[in-house]
Amino acid sequence: MKIEYDTDYLLQNIFNKKIKGMKGLDWINWLYYDKEEYEDAIFKNTGIEEHQIISNMEKTTQSRDFSLDGNLLLKENPTDEDFQNLKLTDKNPILIHTSGTSGGDLSKLKWFEITDNSMENLWVSGIRAIYDSSFLEWYTRPYGGSSNDPKNDLRDTRNNRNKGAMVFLIPSGLQIDGVSKLDDTYLTRLYGFELTQRIAVALYPKSNYLIDYYSKAYSLSTILKILSLGKIAIIAVPYNVILNWNNPKKLKEGFEKELKDMVKLTKLVDTNNSENSENSESLKDSETLDDKKIKHNDNNTEFYNDYIKYKNKFEQNPEKTVKELQNRLKEQLKDAVLISGTTYMIKRQWDDLRSFMGWEKGQERLTNVYIGSEIGPFSATINKADNYRQYVMPLTIPILERKNSRELLTRSKYDYGNLLISKMDGYPIYNIDTGDVITLLDKKRIPKISGEILRANFKVNLDMVVKNLPKGDIIAGDYFRLKDFEIVNSKEITSCISDKFNLDKNNPIILVNSEKYRLIVPIKLEKDKATVQLELAQKVKEELEVCPIDDDLKKALKDFEIELNENIALEPKGGREELLKKVKSGKMPKGVLKKWNLYVINENDKDTKTNENNENNKKANPNKNSKK
Repeated sequence: MKIEYDTDYLLQNIFNKKIKGMKGLDWINWLYYDKEEYEDAIFKNTGIEEHQIISNMEKTTQSRDFSLDGNLLLKENPTDEDFQNLKLTDKNPILIHTSGTSGGDLSKLKWFEITDNSMENLWVSGIRAIYDSSFLEWYTRPYGGSSNDPKNDLRDTRNNRNKGAMVFLIPSGLQIDGVSKLDDTYLTRLYGFELTQRIAVALYPKSNYLIDYYSKAYSLSTILKILSLGKIAIIAVPYNVILNWNNPKKLKEGFEKELKDMVKLTKLVDTNNSENSENSESLKDSETLDDKKIKHNDNNTEFYNDYIKYKNKFEQNPEKTVKELQNRLKEQLKDAVLISGTTYMIKRQWDDLRSFMGWEKGQERLTNVYIGSEIGPFSATINKADNYRQYVMPLTIPILERKNSRELLTRSKYDYGNLLISKMDGYPIYNIDTGDVITLLDKKRIPKISGEILRANFKVNLDMVVKNLPKGDIIAGDYFRLKDFEIVNSKEITSCISDKFNLDKNNPIILVNSEKYRLIVPIKLEKDKATVQLELAQKVKEELEVCPIDDDLKKALKDFEIELNENIALEPKGGREELLKKVKSGKMPKGVLKKWNLYVINENDKDTKTNENNENNKKANPNKNSKK
């Protein structure tokens, strides 16, 4: 009997019906494309001709330009007039929204309709390539390996689609997310991130699966659900979740919280009087509420018996029970492929991840992906013989922008730059500014890029508490373009310093952009602060000068003022815990929880501003692309 655990069975049923019969494009051929074949494919697959791209090269489209009206979509039940104003294509529309990284205002989220054409040609094609390749077990070369007859390889991928269960963890949705029935219309709303998981479940209907929330990743019920699935082929979760599974303290805390919440609910049900109405309301947002009726919701006797067994064992001996379940989880995941982004991982995290997953270095069972709500699946490590490079899928038309130059990705003379995407969505949309910076590794054949996708700097639109820092616009991101230099990957700076010095990990490094650049480093100072301040600041500067960073930045660092200050603060108003509660309850988007390695503060001085978008937006054509 198929085992399925889901946060919303009705939502998944919508996708099952929508995607049934959709095949998408045969992806195995892509592995053998040369440069010309790839270019032919992007024009054919999008329906946009090369001369159209060339003639519109100077246009820039911001994703806000083709976003639906978020104010209408934040209504729990949009009216007929709202639907008319939205001008949706499908009778039962599927709408996705962004995560709101730059601020917590729900009305600023961007919304996009996933039409049937977009679903099949872009989303299903890309997700099938990612998951088909992940189900495969070749790690030296593709099956057959013959460029003359790739169809033989395609038959192999179809035989590998039911090799095990799939595990997904998703963000808690907004309060209006899910399926709403309005008269004879089903309106589906969800995060773009969750869309990919829903498509995957629909594409592989015979596979056991679990879809649960990030917030329940460390609960006893979620761990036991995973263990009840049988052999696991794919696990699509943020890498930090697996790192925390390797932490006994984190699991113990998660188990304790779930059991404590269950006791609270049981008391409320038993009491069942009006005095508890206020407490009942407060528990509606509880992350474990759905687990209170485990036996009835999951309809899995083996899992329920296991839950009772391990609940009792944990209450008697928590440490031993956690260790046992950790070992069982390791064994269950040893043959699974992890689908995740790895941009922000450092060496220690890679080592811990390999240890828990049972990987040998160089033989990681990992599919690294780059998917955007605005652009769909863009690239992934779909060739396990080339495990560290992402293949750019020929589903959209990519442009690389750098130093006032724009070229097709395959024709660019630069190795990295801002990514622009053109795609067809009923009409051509030219040069969507993704806000991401990519590194090109190979353009002689099908383009291959690094798995490190960097967010170009942007202004933070969130109320922040600022302590012992200058006033000014707060800029975040991975990639910064300043007047005299660029910071290509801010992680390199923070990694260098944290490896050698006692950084306060609760606070970021701050670069003050003023008449003179000032780098504020939150290092915890010992006694005699005044006597060690200058000496330690000089050591920090010396360490930065030997970091693997851009030469222009190294040169600029010589004139930086280094300030060591452990008494700074740059955090959201109300604190991170309050934000987390609002995200879990669907009152705020998940992007507000993102913490950055480095922030730039443009001190209030009109002559010292950072480019708040990226290095090339200064040349963006004011004649934005529009629907016609």
